[in-house]
Amino acid sequence: MSGSGTTSDYQCFQSYLEPLCGIRFGDDKAYLIKSRLQGIMRECGAVSLRQLVEHLKSGRPAGLRVRVVDAMTTNETSWFRDEHPYKALSEVVFKDFSKLGKKARIWSAACSSGQEPYSISMLVEEFRRTQLGGASLDAELIATDISATILAEARKAEYSETQLRRGLSKEFRQRFFVSHGRGEKICSAVRNRIRFRDLNLLHPYGVVGKVDVIFCRNILIYFSRERKCDILERMHRVLNRGGYLFLGSTEVMPEGVSNYRSERLGRAQVYRPL
Repeated sequence: MSGSGTTSDYQCFQSYLEPLCGIRFGDDKAYLIKSRLQGIMRECGAVSLRQLVEHLKSGRPAGLRVRVVDAMTTNETSWFRDEHPYKALSEVVFKDFSKLGKKARIWSAACSSGQEPYSISMLVEEFRRTQLGGASLDAELIATDISATILAEARKAEYSETQLRRGLSKEFRQRFFVSHGRGEKICSAVRNRIRFRDLNLLHPYGVVGKVDVIFCRNILIYFSRERKCDILERMHRVLNRGGYLFLGSTEVMPEGVSNYRSERLGRAQVYRPL
């Protein structure tokens, strides 16, 4: 995309996308965006991003908005991605809840195709299996994403050989998966404690309820500073006192958010509500 006309078209699309789902791509991402949308634009007869926005605003064809959001949402994920938060969960957080005898409610925000919440649920099973002296842990998870398409994949809990190789140990694969078609499916003990819900992080969090742990990792980088602050302020309202917020390994609390304190749990950075 080059020239003032195409630049203007890209800015028009940016202006439509950000209020819709909060995501804002930089001015250097025009080619990437158009390449992601080529098939959709061809099918709906849009010859430019500006014309695509016109179709989106008109609501025709049906389902176009969902398809565009799906195309714009980055669904790159793996099992136990950046292992330190998971070690902090199993070695510190789960032990604390076990001692208190309290049920832990955990929210996986922007859960994509399910690897993050399923990884957490596997750790719950592993903790329950390995603790001596009758230690127990009761936990439930809510996993949310803006993409209805990717949530449908997550609910199936079925993964291909390629997906299974990304971060999953042989031991966990043998313990928590069963053969299913051309791939494998997560066992019911891991699946049954997770509820998947459609949620745009710009919208109210009533579907989530009060939680003790939030995994909001590698998603805030796509939002403006103002929207990051708004999301984190609203997450603070649903996070129970004494709770834990995990961000991505390269993400930091933005300036202007002052109701969390930073803490280290081993090699993991965590934020606690004040």
